[in-house]
This record gives sequence, C-alpha cells and structure tokens, in this order.
Amino acid sequence: MEFGIEGDNMVSINTLTKHKNNNFFINFARVRWYLNYNETFKKNVKDVENGNTEFYKSPSCVPLFVIFRDFKKIGHAFPRVTKESKKKFLLIPKTTNNMYLRSKGVSKPYYIYDVDDDYIPKYKARLMFFQRSKLY
Repeated sequence: MEFGIEGDNMVSINTLTKHKNNNFFINFARVRWYLNYNETFKKNVKDVENGNTEFYKSPSCVPLFVIFRDFKKIGHAFPRVTKESKKKFLLIPKTTNNMYLRSKGVSKPYYIYDVDDDYIPKYKARLMFFQRSKLY
C-alpha cells in the first residue's frame, strides 16, 4: 500500500521558506529548522556508483540536505521515489541526537512531496507527516 498526499492520515503542518541558494527554513510554533543544501551531493552519488564506498554504502545513503536546529545538526533529508507512482519526494527520517542533552533530533519521519526533478523543494512546499488514526 502506498501513501500519497491525498491520504486521510497525511497531515501538512508547515511550509518551507527559501533562504539563500537552495537552503530553506521551516518554522514550527517554537522551533525553527534550517535545511542546508549538500553542495557535494552529485559528486558523492557519482563516487558511490563508481565503487567508492568509503563514506556512503549506497547512493540512497547520501543526504541532499542537512537539518539544523539552534545551530546543532539534528538530521538529514534523503531523496526518494515512490514505488508505484514514481513520484519524487524527500524523506526526513526519525533521529535522536545523543551528543547534546535535551536534544531529541527529529521526533517522527517527515515527507516533502512538492519537489522538482532535482529534489529541490518548490515554492512553499509542504512538510508532512502521518497522523495516527483516532482508533488507537
């Protein structure tokens, strides 16, 4: 089963605001995330495809964005493609940050479906996550 933007359990919480170049801000109620574009993304993917697995084991492990909160790195955004409809999106997986006390990282997986062919979010792209059903 594939979830899409139209699903009943997909919730859109915020939009991304472009900062400089391909960097973005996400404003929450009390927190601001900064998505910093990985300038060496294409070079790193090409290196992995040519057999250099020193830093990354596969092309899907290379992050397109590094996410910061309060000047601390809390996670990554990875480019992905859906299996059935072949739609491109960015995945921000759940992370924990053990380096800093009281810093949890990313609390749940987030998705950005409004991206162009190079996985760069479009103007006012939505940051979404899955909402549990009220039956649980």
